[in-house]
Amino acid sequence: MQNQQQEKNAYGPQAAPPRNRRWEAYDFLVDRIIAGTLPGGTIIEERALTEELGLSRTPLREALRRLEGEGYLVRQGRKLIVHTITDRDFMEILHIRKILEAEAVALATPKLASDQVRKLREALASLQPPAQPSPSERRAVDDLLHGTIAEASGNRRLAAAIDDLRQKTRPISVRLLSEASYPILDFNEHMAILDAVEMRNPEQARLAMLAHLESARMHILRKLAEY
Repeated sequence: MQNQQQEKNAYGPQAAPPRNRRWEAYDFLVDRIIAGTLPGGTIIEERALTEELGLSRTPLREALRRLEGEGYLVRQGRKLIVHTITDRDFMEILHIRKILEAEAVALATPKLASDQVRKLREALASLQPPAQPSPSERRAVDDLLHGTIAEASGNRRLAAAIDDLRQKTRPISVRLLSEASYPILDFNEHMAILDAVEMRNPEQARLAMLAHLESARMHILRKLAEY
């Protein structure tokens, strides 16, 4: 995410950079993993993907390295395999995230500048109707908010741990953001977190973050009950 952001920043806030083939490959593979077209346990076949995407192995391998670093892919010997995240994995990781992210937002509340909070509100508002954001756009804003808070905590190891856990649960989290009803809840919960931060109330911010992550947990439990 950091490298991609630096790439974007070089062109300024108003201009979009030329589309890099490695990001095309990355987005293509992420979307297929999230959609389940590349389910957990699938062996990544480089030759087939280069033919399907119409690109050389260099940008594909760059995308694969990034996906491996983010936890989407795992290495078994010389093979790259799509990582399997079970519903139990999601619940256990989400429990740890609640502990860490609640602490992070409490630490960040006195430190986040008003301008940072304003930009986060604007990013969230950009997803609201009549806009029709793509799953990747929702994912980017979600990453921006949680990442900004984690970094503002001032604890680099805490921020790194949060980022690692978020990457591991991303396929399920993005499925939530793609559902018709959940983005509205997500927006309101994120705004409640920012309201508490803006009031410089660490305990209220902590409670708002806990409520947000508990909402995701309950939503997953309801979905599991439907099967």
